Formats: sequence, C-alpha cells, structure tokens
Amino acid sequence: MYIVEEPGRIAGQRLVWRGEIEPARALLGRLLALADERGEANSYAIMRLHVTELELRAGNWDAAERLLDEWAESADADLLVPPMYERCRALLYAGRGAADQAEEWAARTIADARSVGILWDEQEALRARALIALLQDDAERAAESARAVWAHMIRDGIDEPGVYPVAPDLVEALARLGERDEAQAVTDRLRALAEEHDHPWARLSVRRCDALLRLAGTHDAAAAAELGAVASAYQLLGLRFDAARTHLAAARAQRRHRKWAGARASQERARAAFSALGSPGWEVQAGGSVMMA
Repeated sequence: MYIVEEPGRIAGQRLVWRGEIEPARALLGRLLALADERGEANSYAIMRLHVTELELRAGNWDAAERLLDEWAESADADLLVPPMYERCRALLYAGRGAADQAEEWAARTIADARSVGILWDEQEALRARALIALLQDDAERAAESARAVWAHMIRDGIDEPGVYPVAPDLVEALARLGERDEAQAVTDRLRALAEEHDHPWARLSVRRCDALLRLAGTHDAAAAAELGAVASAYQLLGLRFDAARTHLAAARAQRRHRKWAGARASQERARAAFSALGSPGWEVQAGGSVMMA
C-alpha cells in the first residue's frame, strides 16, 4: 500500500482540521519521512502538501515557507496541480501580513482553480482574501469573501467546521458591519457542529464568536476577558495565529468602545504574538495607536 492510500493520511488531516496540532505534526511528519524513505515521489509530494497545510494552520510561517521553497525547486513539483501550491503561498503571505503578495497569489489560485475545476483551492484562496481584508480592517470586503466560503460549506453539506476555518472571520466581519442576525446564525451553526463532533478548534471558536457578538454592541468587560482566555487556549493547542488574531480583535473592539487601558493591553499582547510569529504586516496593525477609532 502506498503512503497516500494509508488511513493515517486522512487521520492526520482530520487532526489538523480539529486544531490538534502536535498529534497531527507527529503523524504527518512520520508519513512524510516514510514516503521519502520508500522513494514514493507522489506520496512524498502529497504528504509535503499536508505538512505545509499543517504549518500554515499553526502559524509556523518559516516551516511552511521552507516546504514551499522545496516544493518549487523539486523534481516532483509538477506532480500536483498548480492551484495547490498557489493557495498555500496566498495563505502564507496573508499570515505574514503581506497584503499585495497575498492578493496576487490568491488571484492566481482562483483563476487556475477555476480553469481545472478544483473548488477546494478556490475556497482557500477566498479565505486568504478574507484574512487580507481583516488585516486591513475592511469588514465589508472580508465578509464578502468569507460569506462565499461559508455558503459553499452549507451548500455542499460540509459539516467538518475546520476544513475551511472561516466562521470566526465571517462573524468578526459581520459583527463590525452590524449584521448581528447573520453573525448569530453562523455562530449557532458552528456551535452545533462543535458539539456534534466534539471539535476542539470549533468549541474555542464558538467562544470567540460569542464574545465578538457581545462586544459588537455596548462594551462588555467579561466578553473582552473571554477573548483573552480564548487566545490563551488557542495557544495551548498550537494555533498561534488564531491566538494573535483573537488578541487583535479584542484590542479593536475595546478601542471602538474607548476602553483605552484594556485596548493597550490587548494590543500589546497581539503585537508581541505577531512579532513572535514573524507576521510584520499584522504586527504593524496591532501596534497602531489605541486612540484611533
């Protein structure tokens, strides 16, 4: 049996979707090494893709970039269709906070994915676009891209919420736009799926969405504290990018409510987290003046 045919490959992907980063890294890393040892070029290429996806989900940009550089330079580079590589680059640059490069790769991904009929890569490129828009604090554009991914999940009956982890991004954007009913509907569906699948990432993300919705109205000190707790819990799972962005969301909400001391504390936590990740574009956003509305 080839490595790509082993059940462990799917099990590793599911661990990534569930936010169980260290078990996923151990399993997928072992399969990647085994594919290399056996000289299975196709298996190695596919397992490298999965490990890249893992590191992108974890916010481990340096590791993801090394894998992508190897991919681009390797003899097996043409074993996978181009949109797979391109959407990983889009997500990498979105995570770094390099908006122009992320948009360039996202556009390439969408064009190539549509030409070969691969919906997966198109949805991931749209998710990268939503991240870019949130980086730029453009809630309307973020909602447009995130809505498209969420609608695809509902239309195609995708009930594994971590396949496209877009729900918190969509709720954040909708809350900013005052679309509370739609944001609540997204949160409620995510809650149901989290309970159905006993899903670590989704359970935390429901708490994040609930807090964001509470902060969309009047200031709620308990909701702001909840975002800090959620960020810490993401960090424990190994989801460092989710953690940093949750701190940033708290800072932005506190800033809108003119809670300057809380905003400064959340902002500093976000800035330090993005700095540790190697996300300079996000670090600049987090380091903006708390006196801005």
